[in-house]
Formats: sequence, structure tokens, C-alpha cells
Amino acid sequence: MTQALGDVELLKEQDHDSWDAYVRNCDRATLFHSTRWKAAIEATYGHRGYYLLVKKEGGQIAGILPLFLVGSRLLGRALFALPFAGTQPSVCADDRCGENGLVARAATLAQELGAGYVELREDDEKPWDFPVRHSYVNVRLPLSADPEALWRERVDTRVRTKVRAARKRGLRVEWAHGDAAVVEAFFRIYAETMHRLGSPPHSKALFHNVAEVFAGESQIVLVMDGDDPVAGAFVMHEARWVGFPWAASLTQASVKHPNNLLYWAIIEWACKRGYKFLDLGRSPAGSGPAHFKTQWGGVTRPLSYYYVLTGASKPPTRDATDPAMVLASKIWGRLPQRVSNWAGPSLARLIP
Repeated sequence: MTQALGDVELLKEQDHDSWDAYVRNCDRATLFHSTRWKAAIEATYGHRGYYLLVKKEGGQIAGILPLFLVGSRLLGRALFALPFAGTQPSVCADDRCGENGLVARAATLAQELGAGYVELREDDEKPWDFPVRHSYVNVRLPLSADPEALWRERVDTRVRTKVRAARKRGLRVEWAHGDAAVVEAFFRIYAETMHRLGSPPHSKALFHNVAEVFAGESQIVLVMDGDDPVAGAFVMHEARWVGFPWAASLTQASVKHPNNLLYWAIIEWACKRGYKFLDLGRSPAGSGPAHFKTQWGGVTRPLSYYYVLTGASKPPTRDATDPAMVLASKIWGRLPQRVSNWAGPSLARLIP
């Protein structure tokens, strides 16, 4: 017999261990649902986390919904489920009743906080009567215990040629934990890449904070050309999930194909450690980056972003499909990189 559920509550300090235990045991949850992600985001950007949970009558957690209040006077305020982690499901609950209770409480919380909407990011479709957008896709790569089998059977021939070319041109891969020097090396590549793409970069503090709170579950992999790092990725992993939320490569090194070697190094590493899937991240639907990921054998699935409107008259359009964002990207890319590095984090914190 199913136990009745209690009221939805805000996470309290004494429930942190129980919350993280639920995350470890829930099939839909990943390390981004943990209280450590809350600590990293709050320390970096000051966005306050409102972590909702529902318990069974016996006191055990039966569902969670992590939310952050993001906003400014210019853009307004909204609650976002797992900002800066675009491929994770928002709601993790034992049953539909708990899920609905969490979503309903999120709506009332948004009203209490003066937020215009709640954005719930889901990796599958839900039976919710809310506006929904499908601007992004997630690409997941099914892995094999034998990386050479995956190499032969799934990876596009042109991609394999570029990986071989990168090795012939002397590029090599180094794995390291995220100490200060390694984070600095990665950030230099990341900031240059974001400037090239016309996007404001995250604060360097984000990578330092994530490396610190996920010290046992994160690594930085660098592609080296001699003594110089020319590409890199910030890899995060747990027992059931592995992915790299941030990856970058230098423009001047593109002729040596460091990005291809970087991807293959991570794929090979994940295969040898027994993972079933590698999360290749979020990309705009139909975009070049999404196509690049499918060349490795990745499978595309649409992401469903639901909007619970609590003050706003319509869902926001601040994504890659918004003409205003496209124009802003072009303008941003023309700024000197030092200006982008200085001003970027103030904008990036508002684009979750």
C-alpha cells in the first residue's frame, strides 16, 4: 500500500543528507540535483536556491524539485529549475501525485517571490497544461564496453580521420583534477571560445567552485600542443551519469582538430569505466553543434521546457531562436575579448 504524502516543504539544513541520499538512489536524478550544485551556484552568482521536497508519512523524501530565483530589474524575476544544467530533468518524484504537488508549490512560491514564471526543464514530455518550448535538444551517446567497437561501428569516418590527424600532428591529452592552475588553463580556452561564439562567458569563479564542491566527481581534460593547452573540457561524473557541460578549443589550433581528439578521449575514458551513456550536452535544435555530436553516434532527443506563468503574460524567448538574442550575439562577438571577459559574467548569470 502506498504511503500518503505530506505537504511540500522547503529544504532545511537538517534534511541535506536525506536530500542527497534521495538523489543518489533516484534513477532520474544526477549530481546536479545535489545540494553541492546549490552551494556552487549560490557561492558564484548569489542566486538563492529554493529546494522543494515532499515526504511520505514516515518522513522519507518522496520527491524533489530544485529551483533558483534568477532576475534583475531589467529582465524581471523567475524561478528556474537547475540553471546552467540544461539537460537534467527538473522534477524527481516517486509518483505523479508527488510530482504534481511539487509543481503546484513551485507556482505558489513564484507568486510569493514576485517571479513572473517558473521554468521547468524536462528531458521528456509531461502531461502538464503549461506552455512548452522545444528549442533545444540533448544528444546522448550510447557507449560500449569496448571503445574500439564503438569507434568502428558508430563514429563517422570523417571524424575518425580528424582524430588520427590530430595525433599525427603531435597533439596529446592530459587529465587533471581541477586545481587552480588547471582551471586557469581551461578558462583561457573557454573564454576565447565564448567570445568567438558571441556569448558572454561564465565567471571563472564558477569553475573554481564546481571543481571544489565536486572534487571527487569532476576532472578537466586538456588537449596539449607541445606545452600549450589548445582545447579542454570540464568533465563531471557519478556512478550512473557522465558528461561534460563545458568544452572549448582555440581558433588558431582548429587546423589540427583538437576538438575531435578531445571528444574521443572522453568517449574512450567513459567506455573503459563502464558507463552506458555519455551526455553530450544541450544544443539548439537543428544546429551545427547538434549535428557534430550525432557524428559520434549520438542520439538526439528533444528537451521540453515548460513555463508556469505566475505574472508574465507569455513565456520568455531568451534562447538561440530569439532574433534579439541573435543580434546581441553578433554585437557581443565584436567586443574586445578583455571587455567580454570583464563584463560577461554579469550577463551570463542572468542567462540560466
